[in-house]
Amino acid sequence: MNGTKISDLRLLENYEAEEIEPTTINLLKNDSSCDSTFLMNLKLSHNKYELKSMLQDRTISNQLFLKLLKIYSWSNEDFFQNSDNRDMSAAIIDRFCTDIERRECIKYSTQGFIHIILRCKEPLLLDAIAYLEPLQKSFKSEVNDQNYSIVTAIATHSLTSPSVLNMLIKNADTYVKTLIAMRTDCDEFMQTILYEDGDEAVKEVLSQNINLNKKIVKLLIKNDLYAKNIAKNIRLDDAIFDMLIKNYSSQLARNNSIKKYSK
Repeated sequence: MNGTKISDLRLLENYEAEEIEPTTINLLKNDSSCDSTFLMNLKLSHNKYELKSMLQDRTISNQLFLKLLKIYSWSNEDFFQNSDNRDMSAAIIDRFCTDIERRECIKYSTQGFIHIILRCKEPLLLDAIAYLEPLQKSFKSEVNDQNYSIVTAIATHSLTSPSVLNMLIKNADTYVKTLIAMRTDCDEFMQTILYEDGDEAVKEVLSQNINLNKKIVKLLIKNDLYAKNIAKNIRLDDAIFDMLIKNYSSQLARNNSIKKYSK
């Protein structure tokens, strides 16, 4: 079936049977509640010209823009590797760079993506960029791979969603995992996956996380270096303090939260 999904075929069959009423693109063009039927029809039509036209239209809402962006095909090429992708990359940067008039030079470069990520206040935009096809091929460090800097910017952004962080933990390289391991919002699930990954460099960084989960503490303190890191950095409570005081009192003395336990 040339890769066509069964759901796609059913949609086409329903359309041909007139179970779906045709809706003009102009009618939905400015509707942020644009439904899945319209998006599927647009995707199946392979009308890249119409899709590009809509994505370059500054009058559509950001919400609709991000929905449309999901169905744009990058043709397995990079952001600026062909004219269509270059136009789409510029459309993203132009829309979300708040001072694009003064920064026209970044419109056609990787720096444009980094610029909007660093200043981003909308998690949905970070999610959308993280799942773009060109980035999916750039989760591991490669020489001269400029997209990798976009990945690290997303990995360190305070508003990056747990779903994106978990996706990076699953697919990215050691360095990106260490960036996530040091985040204060790295939760128990992420910490567990990072620990079970078995990478010693990641474990060492994880042992320095101020919000390390108790279950992970018990696993990491079997290693003397990690135990010392934990004693110096973790946010202490009675259970953790009692766990560490016997063997790591000198490291505990350097912990910023030790005042609570001073006699």
